Amino acid sequence: MSGRKHHFIPKLYQRGFLAPGPGEQVWQYRRLKDGPFLTSIADVGAQRDFHGKPNQAGISPLDDEITDYERLLDKDIKTLRALPDGPIGESELITSAAAHLITRARHTRVAMQGMMEKLFETLLTLMTDTEILRSAIGLDAEVFHPKLEAMLQMELTKSGAEQRFGLKRKTLERYMRYIVRERFDQFFPSHVRTLSPEITALGEKADETSRDTHLRALDASLVPDKRVERLSELSWSIRTAEELPVIVPDCVGLWVTKSGQWRPALFAEKTNEAGFVIPIDQTRLAIGLVDPENEIDLSAYTENAIACSSEFFIAPCEAESLAQLMPKIGTILDQHVDKLLSEASQEALSEFGLVEDMSAMPASDEREPVTENSSINFQFLGGISKEDAQAIANEAASYVQLYSRDYPIDHLDGVTYASNLIEAADELAETTGANPVYPSESDLYSSVATYQSVPGAVGEKLRPIIHLDYAHALVCEDIDFRRQAVALLFGGLASASLKQIRSEAFPTGLEIAEFGLLESTFMFNGGEGFSTYYTTRVSAFLVQTPFGDFEDELITLLERAAIGMMWAHERRQNGEDIDTVYLPALSISSSILLLAARIAARLDAADPDLVTPEGLLNRLRPFGLDQWFNLLRRDLAQTFGKLPNHSKRDILVTVSHFERLLWAMGVVPEPYEGDQLWVHLGMLPSLGGGD
Repeated sequence: MSGRKHHFIPKLYQRGFLAPGPGEQVWQYRRLKDGPFLTSIADVGAQRDFHGKPNQAGISPLDDEITDYERLLDKDIKTLRALPDGPIGESELITSAAAHLITRARHTRVAMQGMMEKLFETLLTLMTDTEILRSAIGLDAEVFHPKLEAMLQMELTKSGAEQRFGLKRKTLERYMRYIVRERFDQFFPSHVRTLSPEITALGEKADETSRDTHLRALDASLVPDKRVERLSELSWSIRTAEELPVIVPDCVGLWVTKSGQWRPALFAEKTNEAGFVIPIDQTRLAIGLVDPENEIDLSAYTENAIACSSEFFIAPCEAESLAQLMPKIGTILDQHVDKLLSEASQEALSEFGLVEDMSAMPASDEREPVTENSSINFQFLGGISKEDAQAIANEAASYVQLYSRDYPIDHLDGVTYASNLIEAADELAETTGANPVYPSESDLYSSVATYQSVPGAVGEKLRPIIHLDYAHALVCEDIDFRRQAVALLFGGLASASLKQIRSEAFPTGLEIAEFGLLESTFMFNGGEGFSTYYTTRVSAFLVQTPFGDFEDELITLLERAAIGMMWAHERRQNGEDIDTVYLPALSISSSILLLAARIAARLDAADPDLVTPEGLLNRLRPFGLDQWFNLLRRDLAQTFGKLPNHSKRDILVTVSHFERLLWAMGVVPEPYEGDQLWVHLGMLPSLGGGD
């Protein structure tokens, strides 16, 4: 018996790499250690009960079996080391030894453990990450996953909702899909909590599971036939290394691909292999080639052997060049475990029918920078000196270039600063042949700016017209005033960007014939919600406004909406036209959507991961709109992140949210004939309800 300290890299093999001096010692370089240290081979590559704990009789049968095999292994290793450089006549000497060493190494068990831990971690993520599941089951797509869609259709049929509510099937489907989306994040965590402890417990047993698996593999064969057969197919030789001393990675053996990539012996790609490398002693390597006509670049051995190690490597000396490479220990192993898990996760999801290809899932929000506009056409109308105009233009141009690094502004015609906005709009319209656009009391500009559409060679462009006071503010010392001036400029640039984005998504415009009158109405009002979000977010970081103000503004608007809907409902009961219900609801819900988009933009500009203030959610809950607001934030942020790689659907993302607001106020719009529109007053619980 050999005791309870079991070697996974035999001492007989380590003796070929001993450091000079008395005793049997090697230099060990360990992962996460500051430097190498000299230690006895009795303590290197060894672990208590690595080959299994002793039974009641105090015997570890597998370790005894390995000790017996080492007598043959010792003879083969000594024979190999006595051979000169050149071809190995008896290849079974190296193939059997290599198969045993790489199977026995702790590296194999560590890799198994790492894979199992990450597999359980991945499984837990897949099962508990609502974002992954939402995408996997098509919750954010136009059509749900077929299985989920079939369940929805079945529930609609069983409920008899068409008959009970008198609504068209398509309207009910839209409503149900939205409610499923909205409530998913609320419903899912409570159910996954019952599952996640079991998954976590399995993950915690990864060490035990990988140990048992490794021991069963060793017990089945200390020299696996398939590995020996595979290694026997190679043409073997012994060569002096190009870089000395030769180190021993804890995986012992290494595969090399035809493209020059090095892999631990655990990982191999049979169709792409160039050969196998294993150290023989501190000066030489045994090389097995798939094609004897091809060569392996042995100058790359040391660095790649270190990277292929999982925990440590050994060497016969202390060397600064080796110490500098210690941070590379484990990098290739980690990379391949992650790769295998990624492929396994994709295969598992495909097996369950959740996704066809993980690579087809939405990409990250990385955007290619847009080429900077080198020249911006600035115009100044009003009392301003040439010197001031030049200084302001230079300052404004720097902000335009800053903006253009991330957002498209090819549809920008230029910027006009004027002391009289109406006169500037008239003058610009007269010179370009367009209709003048005067200042309004809109969300973004109030009465200090407007923008003018200008005909261009390939479509309309946009020219912001900003009050001259905000031109002077760009170069003033007051930081708050300067922030407002830049925010106003950015708002105009964002409008030009949005014009470009919408024209790319809808090159022929929003055609009523394509969508229908009601759908086009939704698209126009919903699109304005995204417009507000986009323009507000790109300039929000320049404006400091407390979040509490938004809460009060939105709740006040909701309360007014409830009162307005009650008034409209009373008019409807008195027999007046349906427009007394629908048009006020349309106007009110549009206002709510615009304000909510503005709040979401301010939150996301501050920090996309910022949780919606609980005070705001508390005020939204009586209206049933707390989950709606979080979903609105999520959809707007995702669309914003896709720019400029957007689609038509991305631009219409707020349409369903706009319709949801109408539902919240008791109006269920659908294509109707004559005077038919389903109405149920439900904006506030205290208001009761009625059809």
